[in-house]
Amino acid sequence: MVVLAIVEKRKKEKKKKKKKKKKKKKKKKKKKKKKKKKKKKKIEEKEEEEEEEEEEEEEEEEKKKKE
Repeated sequence: MVVLAIVEKRKKEKKKKKKKKKKKKKKKKKKKKKKKKKKKKKIEEKEEEEEEEEEEEEEEEEKKKKE
């Protein structure tokens, strides 16, 4: 009877540990995904700024040509 209780306790502990590990892994994955998304957004903003600068330069060149 005592042996069965110990075995059950170990099973529960093992299951709890496994669940905790899975949760931690999921959290880590989510964090990584968020970081990747942030990096992607940063790159897109940088590209947008470059495009705007190019457009401004083109407008300036056109003004110079007109003058």
